[in-house]
Amino acid sequence: MGKIITENGNEVVRTTRHAARDIEQVSSEFDYIILNYTTSLNRRIIEDLNDRSKIIELSLAKTPMLRYRGDVVSLTLLLEVGAPPDEPKYDLILVTDVSSPLAGAVTGKLFSGLDKLEKTAAEHDKMMSELLVKPYIMSLLSRKITDLDQKPATGEYEMILELSRSITNYNIDQIRDLIRNNPHTGEIFAGMEENLKRVWNELSLY
Repeated sequence: MGKIITENGNEVVRTTRHAARDIEQVSSEFDYIILNYTTSLNRRIIEDLNDRSKIIELSLAKTPMLRYRGDVVSLTLLLEVGAPPDEPKYDLILVTDVSSPLAGAVTGKLFSGLDKLEKTAAEHDKMMSELLVKPYIMSLLSRKITDLDQKPATGEYEMILELSRSITNYNIDQIRDLIRNNPHTGEIFAGMEENLKRVWNELSLY
């Protein structure tokens, strides 16, 4: 993300400080403050800020952000499938019913050149439930039912192992936070349970 912003002629300063008081102390030095943490941490920071006008939040669950409607700019960057690791390409999602009127100027200045989609918080979270939440749940489940050291292993078993490995380099806390905060998570689990029952019945195992 930092590379995209610098390529648009902007300077990026990274910090691990995520206390609201620390952010407010340095906010006068910057045009924008980008919060690229979990939904839960972003909310805690925003809640404690007196001035939210410079905040760009990049959490992956937007329904909880509706309480800050018009105060912040709410975006999501999605890595395009098949993009080479050394030249990642992103799609930009602007969450219209959370973002302030500054959103157009912000996206133009920082993220010019990216394909931009506009979604409401509800539309965004429904899409994320399919694109991220469901695959993450399947990956977490595959970790519970496989033995990474199983020998010998069939091609079919390797398929499950590959699914379990798909989140190896991801922050597990961010994954769990997204699953917890997406409003469609319950529906996904209910659908999986129903489909497991159907498979069970089709195999006549009752």
